[in-house]
Amino acid sequence: TYKECGEVLSGPILAETMTILCLLKTAAGCLAYSIVIGESCSRILHFFALHDPFWTSRQATLIIVTVCILLPLVLQRDLSILSYTSLLGIAGEVFVVAVMQARYLDGSYTPAGQFYDSTRLDDHPSFYANGIHYFKISMMTFVLFGSLSQAFFAHYNGPKFYSQLRCTSPRHFSIVVGIGFFISWIIYAWVMSVGYLTFGNACDGLILNNYAEEDSWATAARAAIGFAVMFGFPLTFTSLRDNTVAAFGLDDRKRSVFYPVTFALLLLITAGGCFLENLGLVNSLGGAIFGACIALIFPGALVYLAWRSGQVGVGHAEFGRTEGRMALLIVAGGFVILVLGSAV
Repeated sequence: TYKECGEVLSGPILAETMTILCLLKTAAGCLAYSIVIGESCSRILHFFALHDPFWTSRQATLIIVTVCILLPLVLQRDLSILSYTSLLGIAGEVFVVAVMQARYLDGSYTPAGQFYDSTRLDDHPSFYANGIHYFKISMMTFVLFGSLSQAFFAHYNGPKFYSQLRCTSPRHFSIVVGIGFFISWIIYAWVMSVGYLTFGNACDGLILNNYAEEDSWATAARAAIGFAVMFGFPLTFTSLRDNTVAAFGLDDRKRSVFYPVTFALLLLITAGGCFLENLGLVNSLGGAIFGACIALIFPGALVYLAWRSGQVGVGHAEFGRTEGRMALLIVAGGFVILVLGSAV
């Protein structure tokens, strides 16, 4: 783990710093999931003409889903069953992309489209005076980097994924990660492109919020993404709990530790999901700060420290001068994204 590497190469200060930031990063991920669940479930109920000001609000739906579905899942120590639901979740994400593509092609959200008047004014398509900008670099690009850091972030589960592979070798792990990240890149790029081509500068942080509640296909897409997020939540929550236990030196094998920590963390995440609704802010800010540290700064720093000290694990190649210098460049890039991405 990061903590163990930090203790060997630097000492307890770096180790605890990395543990705390991993804790906060996983908390931000769980918070983002909670926001999606609340928004999606609430709008699904609205599609069926259920508009009770309390029971169909995103806060109430989030609490109900948390108690009835998320709580039983996060209390499970063995999450291997979620491998099947994760596969269905990926299928759901592909379905969301297909729905967005279909709505872009049929023009349902253009001024003359079927659902244009059914959406809020803020959700109406908005483009630059000279049309669509397919490529543009500005200070907001660093916000995108922060969001991408959040989107491609799975480092906190890396050791667990590696140990659970059928063939635990760096080469096999690299192949699996490469395929997974490539598929994710295709889905992300497609969603961003179609979302922007449909709504332009009016894109919401949760893109499905731009679509009308009366749109049956958009409702099906919300159900699909809600399913994917519900059963992806326990994976991130498990990492949050593990990092919390590690940060405070607790033993989660004890029931007196496992259950109170689980209930307390889930309560805090649910409360945050009830009060916060800007998914774009959570993703971009969390990615810029925590993602830059955990995905760029910490790995680069560990490689550099290992090179300087000459401490390497058994069976691993030693880091040369080239790797050491590249590590410093990675650390510098991480600081740039951290500062500019969070400031903008």
